[in-house]
Amino acid sequence: MVKKNRVTERVERFFRGDMTSSTLEKSCPEQLRAEIPKLTAEEIEGLLRRLNLARTRRIYAEVANRAEKEEWPYRDFLVFLLAEEVAHRQQTRLVRFTRKAHFPFFRTIEEFDFHRQPVLRKSHLGSYLEPDFVRERRSLILYGKHGRGKTHLAVAIGYRAIQNGFETLCANAAELIEGLSNASKKGQLQQALFTYTHPHVLICDEIGYLAHGQDAANVLFHMVNDRYLKKRPTIFTTNKPLSAWGKVLHDEDLAAAILDRVLERGRFIHLEGPSGRTGHQLELGGQEHLPATPDGARISGIDRPKFPEPTSGLIIASQTRWRKCSTPGFMPECTTETRREWARTWESRFTTRHFFRPTKHHGNETNEHWGGVVGSWTRVEQFKRDFKLVKKQVSDCFEL
Repeated sequence: MVKKNRVTERVERFFRGDMTSSTLEKSCPEQLRAEIPKLTAEEIEGLLRRLNLARTRRIYAEVANRAEKEEWPYRDFLVFLLAEEVAHRQQTRLVRFTRKAHFPFFRTIEEFDFHRQPVLRKSHLGSYLEPDFVRERRSLILYGKHGRGKTHLAVAIGYRAIQNGFETLCANAAELIEGLSNASKKGQLQQALFTYTHPHVLICDEIGYLAHGQDAANVLFHMVNDRYLKKRPTIFTTNKPLSAWGKVLHDEDLAAAILDRVLERGRFIHLEGPSGRTGHQLELGGQEHLPATPDGARISGIDRPKFPEPTSGLIIASQTRWRKCSTPGFMPECTTETRREWARTWESRFTTRHFFRPTKHHGNETNEHWGGVVGSWTRVEQFKRDFKLVKKQVSDCFEL
């Protein structure tokens, strides 16, 4: 602690010394060389810490050794340190602003699939990817059905604004309105509004997805109007057409006033095309419903099995007795392929073991595989008695 205080005192004496710009200009080179103090590594680190040169403080010793070995000019040594410090500060600011933006997920404009959009192209968003987007307060409304990439595009534009040096905040519309509404009831609306009016860019995500309170239009108008007066752009994403905003916000007049301020220097973009979440699975010409089987059977997206359960040919007489079905037309063509198909069906129903038996000949047909039925071997005692009966019944049914 004492040693650190001594270093600090020497640094303070150095800054309080006579080495000002005026004295340096008047001094001769010999005097200037004599007046430069010889500082230790700790003292140099203290100076860099005082100037908040974090990156330079970490790398200056290594860079200085490299410059001496490679005989860098003084100018190159200084430029290298300054470039490293500026790059480090830019990266730190980018990480800090991205964390403060509260994006629901991180996406960039390069990751957006414009091929799914029949009309929209990246060139159409050129002005929103430049600093002019903020300077000229160009607001934006992204409209489309679910899965069209509205939030992805809003996050990408917000992140590009951060890269251009501006602060961005992303907020869910329902949470924003609810927070402002609660603050208004407590008489703290102005304090709450500062959170949403301070950032250069605000993303209000998912207008109309969830039901809003009766005073939604009132508090949202305050936020939009304050940002309008401060000339700061706002990005909205919504699945409702503009004509429905009055019903969503419970006030037609205030909804019209909000849209009037947003679209004065803003744009309305309609995102179309298939859903980015499920479009790769549907492949049905843009239809938005799940495909159904001919008989309409679907449970949690699973179709009917390829081979129906063979219970139509067998009737359970009791819990332990099976008998052959006497229904006319049952298995009219008992070919080898049919028997194999039925055997595979029973085999898939009881999947723990396969049973084989030597080849049998029935006329010109050969039965090469007999898929017996066996219950789960974790319940052997329960299925041991039934297995013999089922095995005999299936053998009789298939005439194996």
